[in-house]
Amino acid sequence: MRDNLKIIHLASTKRWTGVAEPMTNLAFHQKALGCDVFAGFECGRSFEKYVRALGISVLEGLHLDSRMNPVTIIKDVRILRRHILALKPDVIHAHLLHDHRIAVLAVRGISPRPLIIRTMHRFGAPYADPVHRHLFTRLTDAIIVPSLAMRRLVLRRHPMLEKSIFVIYGGVNQARFHPGVDGKAMRRSLDIPEDAPVLGLVSRLRKDRGFDWLFAALPKVFSDIPEARLMIIGRGEMERDIRERIKHPPFAGRIIMGGYRTHDLPQAYRAMNASLFLAMGSEGSCRAVMEVMASGIPVIGVRQGVVPEIIKEGETGFIVAPNDIHDLAGKISSALSNLSRLEMMGKSARSQSAQMFRLLDRAEETIDIYETLHSRR
Repeated sequence: MRDNLKIIHLASTKRWTGVAEPMTNLAFHQKALGCDVFAGFECGRSFEKYVRALGISVLEGLHLDSRMNPVTIIKDVRILRRHILALKPDVIHAHLLHDHRIAVLAVRGISPRPLIIRTMHRFGAPYADPVHRHLFTRLTDAIIVPSLAMRRLVLRRHPMLEKSIFVIYGGVNQARFHPGVDGKAMRRSLDIPEDAPVLGLVSRLRKDRGFDWLFAALPKVFSDIPEARLMIIGRGEMERDIRERIKHPPFAGRIIMGGYRTHDLPQAYRAMNASLFLAMGSEGSCRAVMEVMASGIPVIGVRQGVVPEIIKEGETGFIVAPNDIHDLAGKISSALSNLSRLEMMGKSARSQSAQMFRLLDRAEETIDIYETLHSRR
C-alpha cells in the first residue's frame, strides 16, 4: 500500500510556527517514501512559502481560519469535501482541533471514508465534553502524541482510547543540526570570550518560559563560576524587561542577548557548552531540545512532558525539578565547572539524536499506523 497511499494533511494555521514545521516535515518525508501527499491550510503567509518550496501539493481554496466563523466553516467543509471526492484519499491527517472538526464534517456520508488521524502536538489534556468525547472516541481512527506523558494525559480524559493512541517522538533535521557546525564566529559576534563556559537558552521571551526562576538561580551560578556567560536567543514581550534587568549586577556583562535567530540557529547552538530548557511551549515534542541534542550539546531540562523521556540524566543532560531554584543553580554550576564532561555528554546527545529523532523514521512509523488501521478494516 505504501507506494500509492494518498494522504491529506490539514493544519489551521498560516504561519511557519508551532505545528507547521513538524507537519510539513512529516508530509515531505512521506512523499519521499512514495506516498501521494497534499496539504491544506490557510494560504498567503510564510507557511505556504515553505510548503510549496518542498514540492508538496496544496489544496486550493481552503481558509481553515480557527476564529470559528460559521460562514467560513461551511465553506471549508464544502471545499474540503470536493477535494476528498476528487482525490479519494486513504488518510486525512489533522494537526489542530479546528481542522480536525472540519475533516470529520467533510467526510460525512462518504463511503468508504478515509481514515481520520489526529496528531496532538500541544502538551495538554483534550476537551472532555460530550461533543469532543464523540469526536475523539467515535469519529477518529487514531490519535498520535509526541510523548508517553501526553498519552497519559489523554487517557485520563478518554480511557476508551487505550488501543487507538500511539506515541511517536518528534524528529529533527540531522543534516542541519550537527556537531560539525562552527559556533566560534557567533561567540565573536556577541563578544563572548572563546574559553568562557557558556550556557544557552533558546526560547520565546515570555513570562511562562521560566525566566523568573532562572534569574533567581543565576546569582549563585555567577558566584560559583564568575567567568560563566548566559546567551539568550529569542524574542517576545519580556525582551525589554530582560534587557533592563541584565544592566545591573550580578548579571551585567554576563548575560548576552543574541536576538532572534533563524538561518544561523545551528551556529548559536554550537556557541554553547550546555543549553537550558525550562518550560514547555506550544510544540509538545520539544523541538528545541531535539535540535540542541542533534547539535551535540547537552541539555539541562525541566521535568515536564517529553523532556525526562528524551534526556538521559548524567549522560545526555540533566533534569531539574520545576521552579526549584536550588536544584537549577546546582545543576548549572556543576555542568559548567566541567567542560570536558559536557563535551562527552554532547557526543552522547548527538548519538541518541541520530538514533531517536530521524525525520524519515517518524514518517515510516506514521505510515505503519495508517497501514495497521487499514488492515483492521
